[in-house]
Amino acid sequence: MRNIVVAGRRTSVRLEATMWDALSEIAVQEQKTIHQLVTEVDRQRTESSLTAAIRVYIVGFYRSVVKRIPGALDQARVLRA
Repeated sequence: MRNIVVAGRRTSVRLEATMWDALSEIAVQEQKTIHQLVTEVDRQRTESSLTAAIRVYIVGFYRSVVKRIPGALDQARVLRA
């Protein structure tokens, strides 16, 4: 569990280490702090909890990256079949 500041309020968020790593990578890529990134996620969330919204954001970010790789979705479809 980590304490972060969301929209000027301190709150605790519990994520798996892999999710924290992914969130940190995204923050670097977007040139934002984790606090800024999570504040944006919080403002746009439709999920019931901030933790769920963060997880959905991370998955969405990486899915958008994969979609830009030629043939990646075709390969994923083959693996699911």
